[in-house]
Amino acid sequence: HLDDKVKRHGKVKLTTKSGSQVLVLTPNNKNRGDNLLGLGQMLDARELRGRTLSVSARLAASKDVTAIVGVHVLGGGDQFIQFRQENSEGNFRTHQDQFEVPTGAKNIIVYAIVSGQKGHAWFDDLILGPASEIDTVSNSKASTNTELNVRIVVQPQRTPWC
Repeated sequence: HLDDKVKRHGKVKLTTKSGSQVLVLTPNNKNRGDNLLGLGQMLDARELRGRTLSVSARLAASKDVTAIVGVHVLGGGDQFIQFRQENSEGNFRTHQDQFEVPTGAKNIIVYAIVSGQKGHAWFDDLILGPASEIDTVSNSKASTNTELNVRIVVQPQRTPWC
């Protein structure tokens, strides 16, 4: 979801980088404060309560920006994970962590945002799934034979800003 509050904070598009289609966020001078340029998705956490999940992503950033991926579990003792990739000269770096979904969790918010006002942030292979089934994003993709598998995919034909 691209919130109306951030549409004027830069450009959001899909491009090819390192042989795969990736999300690129290019901020402008309006990208500041609490509403940074980015996309997010809210998931229902009820089916995931009590499970250990893994989140992984490949991030790259140019000079003067920070690529950020976050996972925020709402309800039941909030959980919060955030990956931050500062200047990597456009080269991807893999980030991964695990967390347990609290038994009272209601929702999980996953987002990709960019901090800064000039440059590019790239996002690839953002995967959220059972910790037992995700090794590292560079070695595997999430398994498709489990009902807990959650994969966030940007589909340009269904996304009005592409």
